[in-house]
Amino acid sequence: PTMAPSDSSDCTVGYENLYCDGTSLISETGCDDSTCGSCAFSIDYTEVFAAFGGQSYCDSSGSMYYFDSDGDGTAEQSGTVPGCQYNDCSDDDSTSSSECTVGYRNMYCDGTSVMMQSACEDDTCGSCGPTVDMTSLTGGAYVCDDTILNMDTDGDGDPDVSQAMPGCYYDDCSDDDSTDDDGCSPGYQNVYCDGTSVMVQNDCDDDTCGSCDQLFDYTALTDGE
Repeated sequence: PTMAPSDSSDCTVGYENLYCDGTSLISETGCDDSTCGSCAFSIDYTEVFAAFGGQSYCDSSGSMYYFDSDGDGTAEQSGTVPGCQYNDCSDDDSTSSSECTVGYRNMYCDGTSVMMQSACEDDTCGSCGPTVDMTSLTGGAYVCDDTILNMDTDGDGDPDVSQAMPGCYYDDCSDDDSTDDDGCSPGYQNVYCDGTSVMVQNDCDDDTCGSCDQLFDYTALTDGE
C-alpha cells in the first residue's frame, strides 16, 4: 500500500516554496505565482521527520537543508534551500524515499482525520511509535472516511487520489514510486457492474476472485463519473 504523505503522489505541478524558519524546514505548496506570496498548504518537515524517528533541519545560516531519515545523526541527503521555485514534477524522486524507514506502519481514520503510526512492532500494529495527525500536518489535504483515503494536493477541493485506507502494513521502501499515482497495489482485483454501478474488489486471493477483502462502489465514489 502507498504511504501517501511522503511519496511522490504529493507532487503537483506549480510553484512551491521550501525555506527555513530558524532551523526548521518548511514546505509550502499550491502557491499562486513566482513570488509564492500566497500558498495553499504548509508543512513543517522538521516536525514530520521527528514524528517518524528522523531529522530534517536547516543549518544556522538558513541556506542548507538536511534529511536524516533514520535519526542516526548522519544526513542521507542535503542541499541548498531553493526558496520559491516552479516544480514540473519531472524529477520528483530525489526526496521521495528520504523519509522512508523499513518496517510496519499503521494508517487509519479517526473521524475524518488521517492518522499515521510508524515503528510498529509487528503485523498487528498493536504497539507503535508516535501517532501523527496527517490531516493537521497537511492543512487538510489528507482526509478520510472509514475505508477511503482522499488526497487533495493542489487545494482545489477535489481529491487528486482516492484509495483504500491501508491500515496496518509493511513498508519495505523498495518501490516507493511504483504505486504513487493511483494507490495501486499488485494483485488480483475484480471490476464488475451491479446494475449501472461500477464495483471494484481488491486483494483477491487468486484469479477466480472468489474471495476478496475490499469492495468499493466507484460510481458512488466518483459522484457518477
